[in-house]
Amino acid sequence: MEVYIDQAIDIVIDGLLKVKPQTSAVGTVLSEVESADQEILHLKRSLTTCLATFGVRFKRALIPKAKQRNSLLPISRLPTEVLIRIFKDYTDSYRSPRSLTMVCTAWSRIVLDSPTLWSHVNSRSPPLAFLSSLSRSRDIPLDVTYCGSGHRGGDDSEDIEELEQFIDAVGGQVHRWRSATLLMDYEPTLSGALMRYLITNPTPLLEKLDIVDGEARYPPGFNWFDAFSQKVAPRLRHLELKEFPFLWDSSLLSHLHSLKVYGNESSGLSTSQLVQILRACPI
Repeated sequence: MEVYIDQAIDIVIDGLLKVKPQTSAVGTVLSEVESADQEILHLKRSLTTCLATFGVRFKRALIPKAKQRNSLLPISRLPTEVLIRIFKDYTDSYRSPRSLTMVCTAWSRIVLDSPTLWSHVNSRSPPLAFLSSLSRSRDIPLDVTYCGSGHRGGDDSEDIEELEQFIDAVGGQVHRWRSATLLMDYEPTLSGALMRYLITNPTPLLEKLDIVDGEARYPPGFNWFDAFSQKVAPRLRHLELKEFPFLWDSSLLSHLHSLKVYGNESSGLSTSQLVQILRACPI
């Protein structure tokens, strides 16, 4: 038995001696492959860095050429006043002038330096946008659009916070309002704050006012509608009220060019009141 065991051990030893050189060779190959992989990875990183650097330098080299090419285009030869008029038609469609600033450096400079292009202020815009419009419009008349929380989608708490910020921002500039479209709020504090700004502050430039009241609620203790009816707006020419009570002998009805009333629950209009309103309005 011992003889057979010794023979088996000898056979195993001889086999290991034959395999060892092969194992060593495989290890050497694997080591070389790993080294090659590391070198390839290093080359890839170097190539990526070189391409990024080349891309930056290439773009920098192209900028002067692109500016030179743009300056030769027919639209670049238009007077600045004409471009501003074109841009104004664009922004009057309630499109943000910010998109125009991304076309080229020349347009960006013109847009940012033209207050008339920033006159539209909308509560649907993010706070940064409407605050920027108020700042860049400087002292020119404003066209204000307010959409209460009941007319917006999204999170109510975020809406209320942003609307409070909007009301405080545009309310402090009510003397600059040229037109206002107000979709009133279901939240009493918001409706009350906006109406307080409108009623208690002069609106010498206000020409057009649209109010959609619906089911808006107001803080108790103050007759908002009587106070609104007694408001004076010397330049007001267009008034549209939807489901917003007011008095037919209101001073706001003088000198109007157009009056639209929907779902008004105030007392009926008498013939004498109608004649008085027509006499107070220009032909």
